Amino acid sequence: MNYPPAISAWFVAFIAAWVVISLCLYGFLLLKLFIKGGKVGTELLGPPDAGLTCFFATWFCWLTYTGFTGKERAVTDSDIIAGAIHVTLIVLLIIAFLKFRKISVTTQFGLRPAGVVSAAFLALPLMAAAFPIVSCVGALMIKLMGEGAKQQELVQFFTEASKNGKVWPVISTMTFGVFLAPAAEEFIFRGYLYSTAKKYIGLFPAMILTSLLFAAIHLNVTSLPSLFVLAVCFTIAYETTGSILVPMAMHAIFNLGEFSLMLAFPHLQQ
Repeated sequence: MNYPPAISAWFVAFIAAWVVISLCLYGFLLLKLFIKGGKVGTELLGPPDAGLTCFFATWFCWLTYTGFTGKERAVTDSDIIAGAIHVTLIVLLIIAFLKFRKISVTTQFGLRPAGVVSAAFLALPLMAAAFPIVSCVGALMIKLMGEGAKQQELVQFFTEASKNGKVWPVISTMTFGVFLAPAAEEFIFRGYLYSTAKKYIGLFPAMILTSLLFAAIHLNVTSLPSLFVLAVCFTIAYETTGSILVPMAMHAIFNLGEFSLMLAFPHLQQ
């Protein structure tokens, strides 16, 4: 559809203003973290957590290396189930490890009794601010890569399933992507790996390294920069609020939005 020049101009102006406001908000939050520090506590964590974090980081790096250098293959239903089992086991292992050492998971991760409602309230504007930044970085990367740009394998799987009317793969992928993956990934990467790294190397180095690891583990060069930016936004939200529920909710909102767009506009997913 060809829009009148006036509408196009207003739309471009709106997007530009949205991006500027978003950059200002996250820039302000970053500056505040630099001056005053964040709310993520590290006092309860110690050398055992550093050891487990190094183990996970090494393992994830190995998975990333083998994923990029290995032979490409299409995602299947079994891969979705296996992925769900793996991240669940990692979360349970971390919880058991902390419980064994008598560290309160509720305290360490900011899981307050009324946290779900407040997390959703805070996550919506923070995700709305992060979305244009992430989208612009993603669009720029697609432009730069041209024909070499590729979707994530999970996205390709979901797109094909939705186009072919395969209900179960669509439901299972959305369930994993909107509920389990955001909760598990934020618990692992922001809640545990980032917090432990922060204790030993500082807030900003930990933010950069764990965000890079998070982006790389998704095994897609095209989306790597945008996922890195997204992970940084999640970390800023975690440090600003002190509750892992906020980046969890942001992650869920982002994934739900992506899946909804793919279902509503399948012709755009080429």
